[in-house]
Amino acid sequence: MRRQDVAVLFIDIVNFTGFSAERDPYEVIEVLRQFHTRMEAEVFRHGGTLDKYLGDGLMATFGTPMITGRDASNALDCARGMISVIDRWNLERSRMHGPEIRAGIGVHYGAAVLGDIGNDRLEFAVIGSAVNIASRLEALTRPLSARLAISDRLRARVLEETGGSAAAPGGALDGLVRLEDQVVRGLEDKMTLWALH
Repeated sequence: MRRQDVAVLFIDIVNFTGFSAERDPYEVIEVLRQFHTRMEAEVFRHGGTLDKYLGDGLMATFGTPMITGRDASNALDCARGMISVIDRWNLERSRMHGPEIRAGIGVHYGAAVLGDIGNDRLEFAVIGSAVNIASRLEALTRPLSARLAISDRLRARVLEETGGSAAAPGGALDGLVRLEDQVVRGLEDKMTLWALH
């Protein structure tokens, strides 16, 4: 068991319940398979660890099990890569008259506890406030009408890792807009967030 700073990413399909209700279960499963295949490929391409599938979404961590010195940047690059992959997938789907798939992504950088949990069946787990906050940022993408929401802490860490170059045009932070401080469920103070619409 150890405590360290990690980047945590959550992605979830928007309105998946509505999507599922209108379709054959086999089509729903096939869409989920394709979604997970594409998203996990982005996680691995950016040096992340696929922590778990969450029905119509997933959780990934960056900096586990080993810190790289670019964990926040890798997580943000992964999120932006996921958005690009979904855009390309939607082009393919539109050619076949399939409905658009939309997803919300939340990314945070902060403290977590890493270690094996369980007794007979050990499982490596990442738990703590960084995980909870990233999950809540993903949920906030809906009321914010955003594709991606990141914490100010993640943004600061990305700037630190990149020597500020991420803020340049075309950099990883390009296009992210600072929002009015937001109430994040479970936190006393409002958080400064950045969003990509």
